[in-house]
Amino acid sequence: MWRARAAEIPLSWSEERVEAARTAQFGEFTGAIESGLCAFAPVRGNWGIPMTAVDTASVRRLLSLLRSRYGKRNDALRQLALLFTLLPPEAQPTSSIEQLGASAEQRAARGIVVIDGGSLVLAREGAPYLPPPALVTPAA
Repeated sequence: MWRARAAEIPLSWSEERVEAARTAQFGEFTGAIESGLCAFAPVRGNWGIPMTAVDTASVRRLLSLLRSRYGKRNDALRQLALLFTLLPPEAQPTSSIEQLGASAEQRAARGIVVIDGGSLVLAREGAPYLPPPALVTPAA
Protein backbone atom coordinates (compact mmCIF):
# COMPACT_ATOMS: atom_id res chain seq x y z
CA MET A 1 0.00 0.00 0.00
CA TRP A 2 2.78 2.46 0.93
CA ARG A 3 4.76 1.88 -2.28
CA ALA A 4 1.64 1.92 -4.43
CA ARG A 5 0.65 5.30 -3.00
CA ALA A 6 4.11 6.69 -3.86
CA ALA A 7 3.48 5.85 -7.51
CA GLU A 8 0.45 8.18 -7.46
CA ILE A 9 2.67 11.24 -7.05
CA PRO A 10 3.70 12.87 -10.35
CA LEU A 11 7.43 13.24 -10.93
CA SER A 12 6.88 16.89 -11.84
CA TRP A 13 5.84 17.87 -8.29
CA SER A 14 8.16 20.02 -6.17
CA GLU A 15 9.92 18.54 -3.16
CA GLU A 16 7.61 20.44 -0.79
CA ARG A 17 4.48 19.18 -2.55
CA VAL A 18 5.78 15.59 -2.55
CA GLU A 19 6.61 15.86 1.16
CA ALA A 20 3.13 17.19 1.97
CA ALA A 21 1.48 14.42 -0.05
CA ARG A 22 3.64 11.69 1.52
CA THR A 23 2.94 13.07 5.00
CA ALA A 24 -0.80 12.87 4.32
CA GLN A 25 -0.40 9.36 2.90
CA PHE A 26 1.63 8.31 5.92
CA GLY A 27 -1.16 9.50 8.21
CA GLU A 28 -3.67 7.38 6.26
CA PHE A 29 -1.27 4.43 6.31
CA THR A 30 -0.70 4.55 10.08
CA GLY A 31 -4.44 4.97 10.67
CA ALA A 32 -5.13 1.84 8.65
CA ILE A 33 -2.48 -0.11 10.57
CA GLU A 34 -3.76 1.08 13.95
CA SER A 35 -7.30 0.12 12.98
CA GLY A 36 -6.17 -3.34 11.86
CA LEU A 37 -4.19 -3.93 15.06
CA CYS A 38 -7.18 -3.20 17.33
CA ALA A 39 -8.25 -6.84 17.05
CA PHE A 40 -4.93 -7.85 18.63
CA ALA A 41 -4.86 -5.28 21.47
CA PRO A 42 -4.82 -6.49 25.08
CA VAL A 43 -8.23 -7.11 26.62
CA ARG A 44 -7.65 -4.63 29.48
CA GLY A 45 -6.19 -2.02 27.15
CA ASN A 46 -2.56 -2.33 28.27
CA TRP A 47 0.11 -4.99 28.49
CA GLY A 48 -0.19 -5.96 32.13
CA ILE A 49 1.59 -8.50 34.23
CA PRO A 50 0.53 -11.26 34.27
CA MET A 51 -0.77 -11.45 30.73
CA THR A 52 -4.10 -13.12 30.24
CA ALA A 53 -4.42 -16.22 28.09
CA VAL A 54 -6.44 -14.13 25.61
CA ASP A 55 -3.63 -11.55 25.36
CA THR A 56 -1.03 -14.27 24.79
CA ALA A 57 -3.20 -15.87 22.12
CA SER A 58 -3.64 -12.48 20.41
CA VAL A 59 0.12 -11.97 20.18
CA ARG A 60 0.58 -15.43 18.71
CA ARG A 61 -2.32 -14.90 16.24
CA LEU A 62 -0.76 -11.64 15.05
CA LEU A 63 2.64 -13.27 14.62
CA SER A 64 1.09 -16.17 12.72
CA LEU A 65 -0.88 -13.82 10.47
CA LEU A 66 2.16 -11.67 9.65
CA ARG A 67 4.33 -14.72 9.02
CA SER A 68 1.77 -16.27 6.67
CA ARG A 69 1.35 -13.01 4.72
CA TYR A 70 4.95 -11.81 4.57
CA GLY A 71 7.18 -14.72 5.59
CA LYS A 72 8.30 -15.58 2.06
CA ARG A 73 9.69 -12.10 1.34
CA ASN A 74 13.40 -11.36 1.60
CA ASP A 75 14.45 -10.68 5.19
CA ALA A 76 10.83 -10.87 6.43
CA LEU A 77 11.46 -13.50 9.12
CA ARG A 78 14.31 -11.53 10.68
CA GLN A 79 12.24 -8.34 10.54
CA LEU A 80 9.29 -10.07 12.22
CA ALA A 81 11.57 -11.41 14.94
CA LEU A 82 12.91 -7.92 15.54
CA LEU A 83 9.41 -6.43 15.51
CA PHE A 84 8.19 -8.73 18.26
CA THR A 85 11.20 -7.93 20.46
CA LEU A 86 9.76 -4.41 20.68
CA LEU A 87 6.86 -5.72 22.76
CA PRO A 88 7.18 -5.50 26.54
CA PRO A 89 9.22 -8.49 27.81
CA GLU A 90 6.20 -10.23 29.32
CA ALA A 91 4.35 -10.00 25.98
CA GLN A 92 7.19 -11.29 23.78
CA PRO A 93 6.61 -14.72 22.26
CA THR A 94 10.24 -15.69 22.88
CA SER A 95 10.04 -19.22 21.51
CA SER A 96 8.47 -17.92 18.30
CA ILE A 97 11.08 -15.15 18.07
CA GLU A 98 13.77 -17.83 18.43
CA GLN A 99 12.20 -19.91 15.66
CA LEU A 100 11.89 -16.89 13.35
CA GLY A 101 15.50 -15.92 13.95
CA ALA A 102 16.70 -19.46 13.28
CA SER A 103 14.59 -19.73 10.12
CA ALA A 104 15.90 -16.40 8.87
CA GLU A 105 19.47 -17.60 9.39
CA GLN A 106 18.56 -21.01 7.93
CA ARG A 107 20.03 -22.84 10.89
CA ALA A 108 18.95 -24.30 14.18
CA ALA A 109 19.05 -22.14 17.27
CA ARG A 110 19.87 -23.49 20.71
CA GLY A 111 18.82 -20.30 22.39
CA ILE A 112 18.28 -16.62 22.00
CA VAL A 113 19.64 -13.68 23.95
CA VAL A 114 17.39 -10.62 23.99
CA ILE A 115 19.70 -7.69 24.65
CA ASP A 116 17.07 -4.98 24.58
CA GLY A 117 13.87 -4.31 22.68
CA GLY A 118 14.76 -4.44 19.00
CA SER A 119 18.04 -6.40 19.22
CA LEU A 120 18.64 -10.12 19.20
CA VAL A 121 21.61 -12.44 18.96
CA LEU A 122 21.37 -16.14 18.14
CA ALA A 123 23.61 -18.42 20.16
CA ARG A 124 26.02 -20.30 17.90
CA GLU A 125 26.19 -24.07 17.86
CA GLY A 126 28.28 -25.30 20.76
CA ALA A 127 28.63 -21.86 22.36
CA PRO A 128 27.20 -22.03 25.89
CA TYR A 129 27.23 -18.25 26.18
CA LEU A 130 27.34 -15.57 23.53
CA PRO A 131 28.29 -12.20 25.00
CA PRO A 132 26.19 -9.26 23.88
CA PRO A 133 27.64 -7.10 21.13
CA ALA A 134 29.30 -3.83 22.05
CA LEU A 135 26.62 -1.17 21.74
CA VAL A 136 27.56 2.35 20.81
CA THR A 137 26.69 4.85 23.56
CA PRO A 138 24.32 7.49 22.20
CA ALA A 139 25.70 11.01 21.93
CA ALA A 140 24.56 13.35 24.69
